[in-house]
Amino acid sequence: MELLKKLKAIGMPSQLIDKCTRWMQILEDDIDFFSDKWNVLRWKRRPGNARYSNVLFSSISNLGLRAVAKAYILNKRWKSNICDATAVGDMRAIKKLDEILGSKSIMQVNNGDFEIAVGNNVNLQKKLFNFGSWLRINLGLRISYKALATSTIEHGRDGTEEGRRNKLIPIEVMRDFFGLASNESLAPKDRFFINAIVLNSAMGGRVGELASLPVDCLVFHEGAWVLRLFPEKVEGQTLRLFPQDLLPAVKSAVEFLKNLTVGGRRIARKRKESSAVDWYKVWKSPEATEYYARRFCHEWTTSFSIFTPDAVWVGKRNQFIDFVGVQRRLGINGGAKYIGVSARHFKRQVNRQMALKEGVYYSLDSNWRSFPVTLDTPNWREVLLVHPHSVSFNRFEQFYQMRFRHHKTATSIVRKIFDVCLSDQLLKKSFPFTYDANFEGEFHKQIEPVIRDGTGAVLEVEDALMVLPRFFFHTSFNTDLANYTMVSRAQFCYWLADAAKGLDSVFSKYNVIDPRTGNVATFTWHDIRHWLNTVYKQGGLTDLQVNALLSRKSLAQARVYDQTLAIDRSKVVQDLLTSIRQDKAIGQIQETYNILGMTDRQTAEQYLKAAVRIVNPMPHGGCTLDLALKTCRHSLSCLSVNERGDCCESLVVDVENEGQFIELKKINDDANTIREYIQANGGEGGHQDVHFSRVARSTARLLEVRQLK
Repeated sequence: MELLKKLKAIGMPSQLIDKCTRWMQILEDDIDFFSDKWNVLRWKRRPGNARYSNVLFSSISNLGLRAVAKAYILNKRWKSNICDATAVGDMRAIKKLDEILGSKSIMQVNNGDFEIAVGNNVNLQKKLFNFGSWLRINLGLRISYKALATSTIEHGRDGTEEGRRNKLIPIEVMRDFFGLASNESLAPKDRFFINAIVLNSAMGGRVGELASLPVDCLVFHEGAWVLRLFPEKVEGQTLRLFPQDLLPAVKSAVEFLKNLTVGGRRIARKRKESSAVDWYKVWKSPEATEYYARRFCHEWTTSFSIFTPDAVWVGKRNQFIDFVGVQRRLGINGGAKYIGVSARHFKRQVNRQMALKEGVYYSLDSNWRSFPVTLDTPNWREVLLVHPHSVSFNRFEQFYQMRFRHHKTATSIVRKIFDVCLSDQLLKKSFPFTYDANFEGEFHKQIEPVIRDGTGAVLEVEDALMVLPRFFFHTSFNTDLANYTMVSRAQFCYWLADAAKGLDSVFSKYNVIDPRTGNVATFTWHDIRHWLNTVYKQGGLTDLQVNALLSRKSLAQARVYDQTLAIDRSKVVQDLLTSIRQDKAIGQIQETYNILGMTDRQTAEQYLKAAVRIVNPMPHGGCTLDLALKTCRHSLSCLSVNERGDCCESLVVDVENEGQFIELKKINDDANTIREYIQANGGEGGHQDVHFSRVARSTARLLEVRQLK
């Protein structure tokens, strides 16, 4: 009953109250539904270095819309297990609607509000369309808003020639990176990222996939080397085949990256085993801040005392000196000469050391006169802080191997405790403290995995490739050997942007030049994915095959990733037309052209231009069917059309293309071998036997025709 009252109090529509009580069961314990800030870090599938990921409902001014937005995000988490990025994106879209609503009730929202909120922003259309549909289903509102406009993509098959040219990385630029990867004159940071480029040129991964590779990413599987990775848009791992010609470069890149990052994995493993403290969480809690400050004071003063009767701390020399022992061996004058001070100063230091044995702490003023330090001394704190055994913020950081988060409240709490501890040190009193294991358990640092799905961790930090000691590449800080950091997608992007910026940049220094412009090459990490997609297409793979290789779901997206220039497409077509005109091709189009040419040359040319408008290169020939407009009638099986050994009417094989006939010979050999196996196991006459007999017959016929030509 109390929950229902609270939901009504925040303006939740009555239609959603019962549903919310059910949906709220999937919220993590540390997320308060009624708070306007949800830390949804656990929704993050690739946490990396993140310590929080907040969804801020306070950005929505309309209280009714704010309540509904919470229900909407919660329902999507309950129904579809959305990640943090989806929730943040939805909130960004709802905020635009909030700017239009003003103080209007959520039950008065209409199509016009949605249309004004979207404006010309194509990115908001789908999200607000989904939100409008949800309002219609759950609140009964008459929202029928539909996204009408479409985004205009300048690259890909449906883009412009200029857009494709700008998107495609020249092969000369990629070749430069393969040469630079082993260059030992490169700074470690630059060599790290250049080897990552080489690795990604074979993988064609999204930058998040590259940043989340496992350390054992290169594996031998079923006769070929493949890359093991975790696709962003598909749960679980996949094995990605890559051109085996790239194996030496890929092996070298992986080995270099593994050797450079071994220290980071070692630290991650050690941190996981040591139950480290989550200091960021500690500073947010006054009770925890006080607890750990008192624990430090107790442990520090138990081990260290400012009363050191065996030696005196000399700040200018940054060392302890046993003046009494030196005097015993060399006398006053000899000892003073040995240490390099005056006899008078030497005597003062001897007296200071002897006083320490009796529990009196002496210091020296600006005139080198000694005086006893008590709580009545005006600057007693400053005097004691010079001693390396006194408690201080710096020693607090060093003791726990952490960096103090200078939170105003936390700093004030720690300073008060240190003042008490300093006075206890001066009075030679022990600092009281009681350990509380249960309380400490609440502040143990949880090591987030690199990747997780609905079942939990998929890849732990100690098993990841892109993990380094903290500040490893930093020029302003020393490497922190107590902490690790994942190389984030942001770091990948920042480096690539800086590497091409200015005359002193890495690309400029090592002459990584775009041959089309003569300027330093510029591109993004995702452009490498476009480049590999285009190379695969130019090598003869279909859209379906490329999508399968690159873990892409939508077949329509293949058009966006193919950056083959129109002039290159035209050249492939023109080369095939020339081969047919010179009777150097094999296939139904060649035969028909020859027959027509015997009687009417003009008709033959008209037929040829109509039949060969597009060429899809394949390892065993070229396909003249426009697969974007027509479905392959033979289900991509060019060589098993019928029993007579005919090939697909759209297949054309170039007589002078040695690579195509090597592939045909391989297919023929494989088909015959498979047939022998099938027949030996009693499968003669079955569907598989018939299929491979057709393939064997058609490839044999093609090989025979080539010999005749």
